[in-house]
Amino acid sequence: MQLYHEPHLQRKSDKCAALWREWYNYKYGLRDYERAERTRERWRKCCDDFEIMLNNELKTNPRYNNGRYLL
Repeated sequence: MQLYHEPHLQRKSDKCAALWREWYNYKYGLRDYERAERTRERWRKCCDDFEIMLNNELKTNPRYNNGRYLL
């Protein structure tokens, strides 16, 4: 499912979602808490990077005007 018009944002969102599913599987499926902790850290970093990308897109993409999406 596409949430973003910008392909680089969609790829990053998909990557973060995949890391979250991986973390969930380690923590609650396999109960491998050490791997879950490492994966959670990678997921958190991915989300932090994604936040920076979103903020940059909002500031630089002409599609957005004063924080509002233009169709």
